Order: sequence, then C-alpha cells, then structure tokens
Amino acid sequence: MHWFNNVPRLVLMLMPLSYGLLGIIPILLNSEAALTLLLPLWGLQVLSLGWLNRGSRTAFLSELTGWVLTVPLTMTVLSNLIGRIGGFRVTPKHQRRDRGSTSVELLLPLLALVLFNLVNLQGLLSNASDLPDQVLAGRPVGLVWGVINLLSLIVAVRACWDPAAKDLAPWQKLQMEAWIEDDGGHRYPCCITALSESGVKIAYSRSPLPWVASSKLRWCQELPALPVILTSKTDTEALLHWGDLARQDRYSLIRWLFCRPGCWVDRQAPQEGRALLALLRRLIAPPKRGPFSPSLIPQHPPARQASTHP
Repeated sequence: MHWFNNVPRLVLMLMPLSYGLLGIIPILLNSEAALTLLLPLWGLQVLSLGWLNRGSRTAFLSELTGWVLTVPLTMTVLSNLIGRIGGFRVTPKHQRRDRGSTSVELLLPLLALVLFNLVNLQGLLSNASDLPDQVLAGRPVGLVWGVINLLSLIVAVRACWDPAAKDLAPWQKLQMEAWIEDDGGHRYPCCITALSESGVKIAYSRSPLPWVASSKLRWCQELPALPVILTSKTDTEALLHWGDLARQDRYSLIRWLFCRPGCWVDRQAPQEGRALLALLRRLIAPPKRGPFSPSLIPQHPPARQASTHP
C-alpha cells in the first residue's frame, strides 16, 4: 500500500491541467470559498505540524523530492497490478563522475509535465471569453494551483541532476592550527579549514609558503606529521593531497577523522520557511563547486592541546 500512494500523487499532479487544457474544473471551488473554507483548514493543518518546533523538514520538502520518482513508481505499481513484474535492478552508488549527469527515465516525464503546465497556464492567462462560467469562477484557484505545480516540478527536475563527483571522500569543516614541516627543520604556521581522507585545505598569512618534496603537515599529537603534495594554491590558501601514507598512518587518519570522541555536530534542520528560501536560491543560482569550495560537513574541532612546537 505504501508504493500505491504514488498513484493518487500523480493524479493530483495532473488535476490542475484540466483548467486550461480541458476547460474542466476538477474541484468546484471559487475564490471566496478558497479564502473562507480551504485556507483556514490548510492553515490549521500546517500549524499542527511538528516541523514548526522540532526542526524536522517533513511538511513540504519531503513531498517535493518524492515527485522525482512519482511517474516511474506509478508505472511500476500499475505494471505489477496487471501481472507484469519486472526484475530488480541495483544501481551503483557513490561512483566517480568527471561530469554531471542525469537519468533520462526520471527527467523526461517531468519535462513533459512542465510543458503541459506551461500550456495550461498560458490557457488560463489568455483570452478567457471561450471558457465556461464555472471555469472563470475557479480560474484564480487554478492559477495558484498551476503555479505551485510548476514550481514543484522545476524543483523535481533540478533534483534529477547529479553533479560531478571527482573526489568521493567527504570533506570535514574544521578550524585548527597546524604547521608545515620539512626535513630541513623549517616550520611554518598555518590553519586547517577543511580535511578529508584525500587531502586538506589550509590557509596561511605568509605568502608564498615554500614547498619542498619533504613537506609534511602536523596538527595534533595523535597523528604523526603526514606528507603532503601541493595541488592548487592562491595567495592565502592551498589545497594539498596526502603523499605516500603508510597503511598505519592512513588508518590512524581515518580513525581521527570519523571516530574521535565528540567530533560530530548535532545538526538540526532549519525551519521550513528558511529551507524553502534556500531551495529557491539554489534554483536561481546553483552553487559553484571548485577545488577551493568543496561541500563541507561541519565537525567539532578537537579539544585544544598544549603545543609541543616552539
């Protein structure tokens, strides 16, 4: 029964199209009834949701992401009901992607629905002399419903896009003092701003920071100084990859990154309104990912330790 819920969801996605495409009102509701009956009921339901005070995004955003799979799941459910049971396919996850990509099976139905919604809105906004009186009375409701439907479909289309993933290691957001050392006995202070299994991003005030083949990074007592290789740099930042790490050193690094006590931040989702505004900003201006702007997971820095370095 859980998967069958996609069938009425698809029906609700198609219902507002009947206003402009067919000249049929799916729900006999004019503007006055919407304000006096529907709006109070909807507002009461929204106010009763727990996301207002528990930081859970379950009112709107979870529904929007479900739109991505509505058409394929509905077709699968109907195929199973008539006895055409397909095979089970496991798609690979967490793979390296040098370029962004999308799934045609997910994208094409959503693009078709976007096109139908645009035609529907054009029909509602055009000359209304040929529309029946009941359609004219319900046109404001149809316009609001159609606009919400269109925006939701655009969000679903955007969710189909998988950005490039050249580095599969998760990056942790940290702020820690560190030192660049070399075999010549030189030591230069810096600050770690991001850290992962594959590398580290540091900031420094001294420019240019000298780099040699024996350069190593040290930031805590639990780990030895680890060899680093410079991959990118600016006047104030540098992106480093780990050099040839011994197996024990790599194991210790992974344990320090993910298993040290108190490292994980107790994250709470923002209020639904703020989350929706952030979603709209992402639709208008997608974030630019680069070597110096990876997606970061916040972490608590380790307890401050007495430094053994002069």
